[in-house]
Amino acid sequence: MQQPLLVAGAGLAGTLLALDQHQRGHPIEVWDDASGAGCSRVAAGLFNPLLGPRMSADPGGWDLLEPAYRRWEELLGTKFFHPLTIKRPWVGSKVTAAHFPRSGLGWSAAATDEGVCIEGGGWVNIPVLLDAARTFFRQQGLLREQRLTTGEAIGRRVVWCGGLDDFTSGVWGLDPMVEGRWQGIRGDVLTVEAPECHQSWISIGSRFLLPLGGGRFRWGATHEIDVVTREEKPPMRERLVAELCLVPGIGEFRVVDHQWGIRPASRSRKPLIGRHSQHRDWFLFNGFAGKGVSTIPRYLGSTDPLIWVY
Repeated sequence: MQQPLLVAGAGLAGTLLALDQHQRGHPIEVWDDASGAGCSRVAAGLFNPLLGPRMSADPGGWDLLEPAYRRWEELLGTKFFHPLTIKRPWVGSKVTAAHFPRSGLGWSAAATDEGVCIEGGGWVNIPVLLDAARTFFRQQGLLREQRLTTGEAIGRRVVWCGGLDDFTSGVWGLDPMVEGRWQGIRGDVLTVEAPECHQSWISIGSRFLLPLGGGRFRWGATHEIDVVTREEKPPMRERLVAELCLVPGIGEFRVVDHQWGIRPASRSRKPLIGRHSQHRDWFLFNGFAGKGVSTIPRYLGSTDPLIWVY
């Protein structure tokens, strides 16, 4: 009987990888003690086809995004994929109305007086996805609710998806694929109640404002690079509050939650996916930074990314 592939970590990367492998019929076992998914749960889960001040098109495979999430929604019996219009202002951008309209597989963008209106973007409710997947794995007998140790991993086929914990551990921290090739990026996000604000789209400028429904919004995120400390930073909350006060149409609001997380990002801006230099049955699937929601399904949908495991 084929030994299961061990997926170490059930944040966004580990969860989607495990779901994909399960649907392909590969035996899996998910190891996670629920402490390593903090950054994934803080993330807004945005997917936006036009990136940066030049609004460069996110390359390739955008049309794979919705079908992948719809399959996972059907498997888990839970809705977490939310297509939603995105509006980006001209302020701070390096493009003009002359660059639009533009379109690609699965998205389109048109110029308005205020900025660019994008269809084909939206957000994934990552906590709902993670909770539904965890329940599914538990019900299927595929979940070990503990962290995988190095000793337990010896001699087993393992894909490490533990976020920051992988990069700061003895397992991967000194591996040539990882050492010196990543940075910690901290982001602080507020959840607020703003009953006077009726915005029904995602606005993305220097910060994002994401409507959750029922008068609730997420606002953020701050961006600090080369940070690995996880302590609360009240000044970040104060900065976000002060900036939100200046947003037109927000009205009176109340902060109901302040969250923060540190995501490991590869300095090359490409995910760190590959085999350990010494333990040849160990693989890394990590370093997606803030684009995991849109990038991971493309890796999983274009081909079986773990064909080399078998």
